[in-house]
Amino acid sequence: RCATLAAGRQTRDAMTFRFPGRARFQSEGLAFQRALLFRLRVANLVCRLMPPLTLSTARVQVYRWAGFPIASQVAFQGSMSVIGSGSAVYGRLHIGEGTTVGVGLTVNLDDEIHIGSNVALGPGVTIFTSGHLLGPGSRRMNPTVVTRPVRIEDGVWVGAGVMILSGVTIGRGAVIAAGSVVAESVGENVLARGNPAKAVDSLPFGDR
Repeated sequence: RCATLAAGRQTRDAMTFRFPGRARFQSEGLAFQRALLFRLRVANLVCRLMPPLTLSTARVQVYRWAGFPIASQVAFQGSMSVIGSGSAVYGRLHIGEGTTVGVGLTVNLDDEIHIGSNVALGPGVTIFTSGHLLGPGSRRMNPTVVTRPVRIEDGVWVGAGVMILSGVTIGRGAVIAAGSVVAESVGENVLARGNPAKAVDSLPFGDR
């Protein structure tokens, strides 16, 4: 009888142990379905077949087909990586006319990204629209996701490898030096660089 009770207890313990794993698997399965983004994956597959720095207007047409609102005369020099899930991501990336997008752009589309006209994004630029609040010492990253939009105004030049964090606005005509991390908004017609990026000089010419 003792052996039977022990076996029953082990069975219950095993069921209790397996249940959270099954629930987590189901949760991850749903997340996978939301993140699949079939049209984006097809678009990136097609764009990656094109040699970098060539057929830039053809890439734009492919990304428009996928559902991104991209204006005319935009040049995509390579494919892009998207962080985010659900069909809403297609409506969150706005790119104005005459903008050039370098190879290896990564965009986090948990919130809106507005890129103005005649903007130049260098290779390897990363733009985030979400983050986490600070938690207690037992778990410093609060798991709740906080989203804030990013705006890059007309005429901005963003250098290679720049990282732009959520909630930032980069003012009209600004230049962000290569490798900078933009954690706070940057004014118009200034050169900003560093980590975090700070304005170090005013730029000539203004609006023309």
